[in-house]
Amino acid sequence: MDLLNRLRALGEGTVLGGGVVVLLGVGLAWGLRESARESSTAGGVPLGQSAPAGEPGPVAHEYWVRVDSLTRLLGDRPEDDGARLALARQLDDGHQLAASVEHYREYLRRNPGDRQAHFDLAKALGSLGNWAEAAAALKNLLIERPGDASAMYNLGAIEANRGRPGDAARWWNRVREETDDARLAARAEDALRRLGGDR
Repeated sequence: MDLLNRLRALGEGTVLGGGVVVLLGVGLAWGLRESARESSTAGGVPLGQSAPAGEPGPVAHEYWVRVDSLTRLLGDRPEDDGARLALARQLDDGHQLAASVEHYREYLRRNPGDRQAHFDLAKALGSLGNWAEAAAALKNLLIERPGDASAMYNLGAIEANRGRPGDAARWWNRVREETDDARLAARAEDALRRLGGDR
């Protein structure tokens, strides 16, 4: 089971406004796609469902048909950013994280203002255990959207996972001090408390 699913299994996820899921039980938070994952489908595969391992069933078949279709489309039209983002998300949903990261990066190279794609990239990188690059993805978002409280909160979570409690506390203190979102400020306060006090 990958890291994000293990954290979800802890049952401490809370959805905040803007589609941010906070998993404070272990100090990790990720901005998830703002689309309605549970009701949307791509090629017959629910976006929130992974392509299962083992014997190919209808979901696995539809998943790979969709991946193949998007891959062929990008072969013909590599500048099709909608197809690139759809493929990145499809690969991400199927736990093909390394491949999804490359497509997110290429998409963001041409669409640096897409807030959600930065969160998706950071989530994929964090799931791969690449915390430094996950942090860089969110710092790039802060270049595009200075003061984005969700990005700062998630940077705190990343730093906590990197074993850098002082850096985590700095990010969470910024959230607490700068956001107008009372719920997110309260989450930052709680994260600081869990980290070991007001640093």
